[in-house]
Amino acid sequence: MNTMRVWLRLFLLTGTAAIIGCGGDGIERVGVSGTVSYQGQPVQEGMISFEPQGAGTPAGAIIKDGKYDATGTGAVPVGKYRVRISATVEDTQNWVKDAMPVAPKKELLPAKYNRETELTLEVPSGAGEMEQNYDLK
Repeated sequence: MNTMRVWLRLFLLTGTAAIIGCGGDGIERVGVSGTVSYQGQPVQEGMISFEPQGAGTPAGAIIKDGKYDATGTGAVPVGKYRVRISATVEDTQNWVKDAMPVAPKKELLPAKYNRETELTLEVPSGAGEMEQNYDLK
């Protein structure tokens, strides 16, 4: 279940970032928000994660109706990141109801945006807030 591993990884990274962000750790953070679309349509539900290239603190946010908001205590620390974007739906075709209490998830976006991401972002010092939109093809 590669999709489940991707979601678990994104959830853990986002949860870690939220916990660390609440601690007043003295790390300079920048609020990053924007839109995410795939093939011209807003991504309805998903996750975006910012994974540090090297040492650093990860961050992430939920995508809802094509928008995400990693600001406040969930803001992204200054640095260079690999960006992973995931959007899933229930995969009821592969659901064995007797064996699984919840339907498995099916990834809607190509691997180059999540598992094998090609997306990067540099969050500059002193930016305060920045907008970063993703128009995925």
